[in-house]
Amino acid sequence: MVTENKIILGTGDQPTTDSISAQEQEILRSVRELKYGTVEVTVHDQFIVEVSKREKIRFQKQSVKSEPK
Repeated sequence: MVTENKIILGTGDQPTTDSISAQEQEILRSVRELKYGTVEVTVHDQFIVEVSKREKIRFQKQSVKSEPK
């Protein structure tokens, strides 16, 4: 099972070296919340414009017991 979230971000101000931008915070939040999957960052003219998070849900393989014949 795969779920995908897309978060569209405004261009906003260019981040400074002494602070983290809202866009960078969103990227970090997406990565921290993810157990299996990918985070994709789309950049246009040096600005983060989109963060896509694709999460995979993994299921444990269950052993199947056969009935005696």
